[in-house]
Amino acid sequence: MTDNWRLGPGDAPAGGMTATGIHVFDLATAMLGEPESALASAETLASTMPNGDTACAMVKYKSGAIAFISALSATPFISRFAVYGSKGWIEIRDKAHVEHPRGWIVQKCFEEDVIDFQDVPASQPVRDNLEAFADAIAGVAPYPIRPEEIIRNTAVMQAVFESAKTGSQVAVP
Repeated sequence: MTDNWRLGPGDAPAGGMTATGIHVFDLATAMLGEPESALASAETLASTMPNGDTACAMVKYKSGAIAFISALSATPFISRFAVYGSKGWIEIRDKAHVEHPRGWIVQKCFEEDVIDFQDVPASQPVRDNLEAFADAIAGVAPYPIRPEEIIRNTAVMQAVFESAKTGSQVAVP
């Protein structure tokens, strides 16, 4: 596993942000719009991973929203996505790693304070993404992620990398 590009500081300078965090930033950017600044940290606390096994980033968006992303590389796999608002919240958890999907558990709660649970069956998100990319190249259908979202997400990651390196808040270009 030490030869995995996602574990080296050259290709992945902020721990698990390159392996998993980037996908959560995809969601955050699609939902929250244009990013403004990032504050991040990546530390090696429970392994010998040179780029850090514990990383977190807080990104402020021009909409006023804030995304907090953590990526832990030294623990057993867990993937959780949650959104909180003044009128409710929703949380989605993977039942297993995306390489061996077993579905998701969705919890949500709105103003009535009743937590609703839903079991969502497995799909193949990696395959589905590759097929969508192939369809876009072939002109069959547009790719579901707009080019400006891809550029924004790349800019967020660059700001996260710089912030993790310097310890300072970094403006997203």
